[in-house]
Amino acid sequence: MVSTITLRSTSREEDAALDALADLARAVADWESCRIVGGHMVTIHVARAGADVRHRPTADADLAAPVAVLADPEFAQRLNDLGYDMVDGSRLRRPTGHGEAFIDLIAPGFQGEKRELTIRLVKIFF
Repeated sequence: MVSTITLRSTSREEDAALDALADLARAVADWESCRIVGGHMVTIHVARAGADVRHRPTADADLAAPVAVLADPEFAQRLNDLGYDMVDGSRLRRPTGHGEAFIDLIAPGFQGEKRELTIRLVKIFF
C-alpha cells in the first residue's frame, strides 16, 4: 500500500534535509533492503498516524543499508551524480538552494567491516 503524506518544513536547514531525503529515495530506488531511519522516519510515522505531537525537525537524512549496497560502486555513483561529496567516512554533503543537504550512512556493526566500508566509499568518491 502506498500512502501520500505532506511534510511541512520549519526552516531552511529542514528544507535541505528534505532535499537529502528526496535524493536518497532516488539513489536507493533499486535496493529494497535500504531503510530511512532517524528523524525523517519518526516524522513520517507520526504523520501517517495523524498523531498530535510536537514536530521534531531534523537536519539530515539517515540511511540504514546493508554493507553490500553501501559498497556498491553504482550506489556511490548515484550519490556522486546528485552532487554529494564525502565529509567523512559515513557523512555526505551537497549544496542546495537552502544551505547544505547532509546524508548519514549507517551499516550493520560487524567487527572490522565498517572500517573497510569507509575506505571503499572514500576511494569511490575521490
